[in-house]
Amino acid sequence: MGDALLPRSDDAVVASLIDEDDLAPLVRAAFERGKPDEVVSSLRNLAQDREREVEELCRVYYEDFVHSLGRLQKSRSIAGDIKSKVAATYVWHLLSKN
Repeated sequence: MGDALLPRSDDAVVASLIDEDDLAPLVRAAFERGKPDEVVSSLRNLAQDREREVEELCRVYYEDFVHSLGRLQKSRSIAGDIKSKVAATYVWHLLSKN
């Protein structure tokens, strides 16, 4: 591992500790060894990686999301039309009985 507390290759360790919500030992060790900059650097790297993942997911699924919203709106419109036709047919049926 060398002199550095968290060399770049150990960013995965930071990520796993964050996933477990167990940052206290990491931060404590960093300050005890006088190397908090490495922890901050690893946290920045992790944050940038997560941000890129979110951006990629948004980019990939945006078109599908918009298309799905269009389909949902069309389905609601069709459902409204059907409801109106059923109501009109029911009223017509009631009036024709009298």
